[in-house]
Amino acid sequence: MNTAEGIKVSEDWVGADGKTTNLDYTAKYDGKEYPVGPSSGGSVVFKRHNARVAEGISKMNNILAYTFKRMVSKDRKTLIIEMRKKDPAGKKSKEVLIYDRIE
Repeated sequence: MNTAEGIKVSEDWVGADGKTTNLDYTAKYDGKEYPVGPSSGGSVVFKRHNARVAEGISKMNNILAYTFKRMVSKDRKTLIIEMRKKDPAGKKSKEVLIYDRIE
């Protein structure tokens, strides 16, 4: 959600082991690092290319965790997030998340 302070994100991620991780943060599109809480040791950086596209990085304990690109459709009903990362062995992967707006 966009706010006067920037973009506000609240996500719950469920791992393969069933463990849930909550990510809450507010960040601006200014290229500065913002903490991801509560006390996860993570941070995010956003840069906005235009009204519909933003890119950034996510770090965990000051180590790059993944890069991402967020794209909003022209009709503003779909959000696509592409995430790229490497596992500890250096194998690259890409995840694509697609969200539809529910009115």
